[in-house]
Amino acid sequence: FRPVAGLYQAYNTGAMLFALLPVVLLEITILLAAIIHLDHHLQDESSDSSARAHRRWQAILKSGSVWQRSAKSHRSRRAPRHFAGAVPIAWTQALRMSRSAGPLVIGLLLLAVPAGVLLGSQWQQLPTSSTMGAIFFVFVFMLPRTLVYDFRGNPDAIEYMKTLPAPAWSVCLGQIATPVVFTCLLQWIAALSAAPFATPGVQHWLALLCIAMVPTNILLFCVENISFLLAPTRMVPVGRVDFDFLGRTLADFMVKSFALAFALGIALLTARYALKQWPAQFTLAAGPGITALFLRSALAVGLMSVAYRRCV
Repeated sequence: FRPVAGLYQAYNTGAMLFALLPVVLLEITILLAAIIHLDHHLQDESSDSSARAHRRWQAILKSGSVWQRSAKSHRSRRAPRHFAGAVPIAWTQALRMSRSAGPLVIGLLLLAVPAGVLLGSQWQQLPTSSTMGAIFFVFVFMLPRTLVYDFRGNPDAIEYMKTLPAPAWSVCLGQIATPVVFTCLLQWIAALSAAPFATPGVQHWLALLCIAMVPTNILLFCVENISFLLAPTRMVPVGRVDFDFLGRTLADFMVKSFALAFALGIALLTARYALKQWPAQFTLAAGPGITALFLRSALAVGLMSVAYRRCV
C-alpha cells in the first residue's frame, strides 16, 4: 500500500487527480456491475411495484373527468395572475412543506447558525478537502433528497397541472421555487453566521458566493426534476434491500455532479477571462461568471419544461 499512500502525499494536485481517476472509474464500474447483478434477485419485487404504480395511475386517469384526461389543454379566457401562475403553485408547495415537515424545516434553519459559526471560526484548523466534500454531499445529495416538494413529491398531480391555463415554464418555476428558496436561506444564514469571523476580503467573496448560490440551486433542482420527469419512479426504497433504488440514486448523483461541475467550470472560465480583461477588479470579473450561471439555470428551466410536456 505504500505507492497508493504516496499518492495522497504528493504536492502536485493535478498529477494526484490524474493518478486517482482510473481507480475511481474502476470502483464505480465494479459497484454498478454489482448493483446490476444483485438487482436480478429483486426483479420480481421491482416489477410488482411498477405494476402497482401503473394500475394506480390508470385508476386515477379513469376516475378523472374528460378534460382532465385530455392530452390537449385550452387557453383560459382570463390569463393567470402572479407571474403567469407560478406564485400560487409555489405557495401550495410551501404550505405542503410547512404542514408535513415544519419541525424539520425549523431545525435545519437553526442548525445553519452553529454550522456557519463553526466553519467561520475553525476554517484554518479544518481539513479543506474533507470540509468541502462534506458541504458538497449535504447540499447536492442530502438536501435534494429531503426537499421533495416539487414534481417528485406529488407525481399524481402532474396530469391535473397540465389542465391549468399556465405555460410549462411557469409551472416548473412554481414547483422548484420552494426548495430553491429554502436551500438559499440555509446557505445565506450559514454565510452570515460565518461572516463575523472572516476577514474583509473573505466577506466580500462570501457575498458573491451567496449571489452565485441562487442559479446553482435552480440548476440543481432542475436536474433532479428532469431526471424524475423523464423516468418517474418511487423516491423511497421498497423492502429492506432495493438495489434498483440504490442504482438510480447513484446514477442521479453522478449526473448532478457532472452537470454542476460543467456549469461551474464554464462560470469560472468566464470569470477568469473577465479578470484578464479587468485586472484587480474581482467584483467586476465575477459578474460575467455569475451571469453565465444564471444563463445555465435558465436553460435548465427550459429543459425541465420540455420534460414536463413529455411526461405522461
